[in-house]
Amino acid sequence: MIEHLRGQAAYRQQHAKRLTELACSDAGRADALEDSLVLVLTKLQPSATRFSFPHHELSSRKSQAVEIENEALLDP
Repeated sequence: MIEHLRGQAAYRQQHAKRLTELACSDAGRADALEDSLVLVLTKLQPSATRFSFPHHELSSRKSQAVEIENEALLDP
């Protein structure tokens, strides 16, 4: 009985790991599709920041990136 329970636990851990990897993959694909959609929509309508669809609302904004060259110089 103990061996059976340990085997079942190991199987479930492997299954959980597999499901976690699949979930991460799906989330990455969704993010990539969303980025592609925003890119295409902003190329079609460069001045638009809000797009309405029958079941979804999508908005975007321009932002600036800040690059930190030396983190050691920042206060904690």
